[in-house]
Amino acid sequence: GSHSTFAKGFERPVWPAVDSHGTVYLADYSNNRIAKIAPDGTVSTFASMSAVNAIAIDNQDNLWVCNWGGQIARITPDGKSTSIGGGLSTACGIAWCSKYLAVVTYGQERSHNGQLFLVDFSGKSYPVASNLDRASSVIFDSHLNVYTADCGDTALRKFSLQ
Repeated sequence: GSHSTFAKGFERPVWPAVDSHGTVYLADYSNNRIAKIAPDGTVSTFASMSAVNAIAIDNQDNLWVCNWGGQIARITPDGKSTSIGGGLSTACGIAWCSKYLAVVTYGQERSHNGQLFLVDFSGKSYPVASNLDRASSVIFDSHLNVYTADCGDTALRKFSLQ
């Protein structure tokens, strides 16, 4: 199919997410922000956060955010931010489901020390898997399975939570 440039002005953009109104949010890693792109392509800064690596949107249009330093926050549609946890250094992927967040850490190159965590909404984290080699993204399916893309091992991993 065809494509066109929808918005510009980002430095190392990663991990877009779309809310229920068609607004696109984009982790703009090197600009230390989350960009908000209106359906007409107008770009603004929705929130400032250093080294934003990944975002996810829940069914209430809240943004769940993690950064490379391991901070996790929830940002409401009106821009109010609440920190819900931290300590997951090299966090680079986040996914939301009604029971948990899933967060993957990248680890160090070729060291197989990346991890997958479940995080409850109070911020407590529970390890699910370790020895991942540069896990870069994570997502839930409708059956509460978690999938991680593992760059170093060139694999897609599936973890059943039931």
